[in-house]
Amino acid sequence: MPEEDSSSQNVNLRIDAVDSYRASGDGFKIKLSDGSFFYVSYAFYREARLGCGIDVDEELLVRLENESQRQLCRQKAFDFLSLREHSVFELSQKLKHKRFSTEIVRSVLSELTEKRVVDDERFAQLYIESHVRRGKESRTEMAAKLAGKGVASETIRSLINRFYDVETEEKIAAALVQKAAGSGKPTDKVKESLLRKGFPFRVVKALFPASADDKEE
Repeated sequence: MPEEDSSSQNVNLRIDAVDSYRASGDGFKIKLSDGSFFYVSYAFYREARLGCGIDVDEELLVRLENESQRQLCRQKAFDFLSLREHSVFELSQKLKHKRFSTEIVRSVLSELTEKRVVDDERFAQLYIESHVRRGKESRTEMAAKLAGKGVASETIRSLINRFYDVETEEKIAAALVQKAAGSGKPTDKVKESLLRKGFPFRVVKALFPASADDKEE
């Protein structure tokens, strides 16, 4: 369980203090009479009719624990997203690694996806654009990388066709050939490398005009 949250197995407690807090969203920090505390949203606070002096039985305690975990999971998701865009799958794996339950993670990601805070299409578009600028991957490699990040095949196909056209792939392959030439790498090895990376044979062939011996054959 994330260390920010604390709870008690005791029941029939009471709420001793309610403080506002600001993280990824506004809410309340609820402190119980045994010193344990929980984070809740405004909506939960109103729906559960919470307030100072309210008794906390076993049922409400469980609800507070679940809501607090949800709020902490939500905040952790925003922490990750503040660094860079993530796919839903990437974010799910990272949150589960932080020991949030599958149910809590699913609930939080459902909310963030609905609000488009997390968006696989936007993530994939930015990922393609940034990698095209670096000029290293073929269309095939790009599709495989996005699939590994959980992006749907239809989304991958649509975006690669839109932002990763044939001309772009040819330019990337040509740049890789030029870089390899500068390192003195044998031509055969360069060809093999490009084909392994998924560049089409026609693209590779066009970058290496046939020698005189090849023409005689």
